[in-house]
Amino acid sequence: MRLGLGLPAAIVLAWIGAPASAQSTNPYARAWAAAVRADPNAGICENKSGEEAIAGCTAAIQSGKLSGKALGIVFYGRGFEHQRREDWARAIADYSEAIRLNPEILGPFFNRGTIYLQQADYGRAIADFSEAIRLNPREAAAFEKRGRARRMIGKAAEGDADFAQACKLDSEYCETGSR
Repeated sequence: MRLGLGLPAAIVLAWIGAPASAQSTNPYARAWAAAVRADPNAGICENKSGEEAIAGCTAAIQSGKLSGKALGIVFYGRGFEHQRREDWARAIADYSEAIRLNPEILGPFFNRGTIYLQQADYGRAIADFSEAIRLNPREAAAFEKRGRARRMIGKAAEGDADFAQACKLDSEYCETGSR
């Protein structure tokens, strides 16, 4: 299966999806912990993959036991699984719901922006990466992807500025050939 996300996105996604016990101080871990406490199906959503994860996420969503950030993180988890399966429409729908329920986490914005970038919907991609950057101004991958989207719409100077910022934040982006 071709994800088309690239290594930086995979690293961000892996960090975001890391077990809650390993990240008890981050907002993802807190949201997952609350979701699992409210509905054990959320644990399936968090810890499994593919159809099993999607089924666990869906069961947790439909249970009525979750709300707010806990419900948002489950939509995010299901969106991630849809994205892995290249089911773009469902991934976007779930990321959008995750954002509505919890607009203060970076992952749904970043991942939805990545899909929009792949679909050449550059305006939406730029908006999502800009929001990811607002949430974490040290997120080099969001600068790099926003730079690509800006270049695609003819805004080379702004794209180059984003590439420079990505490089400043993480030397991995200094030699990515994104420019």
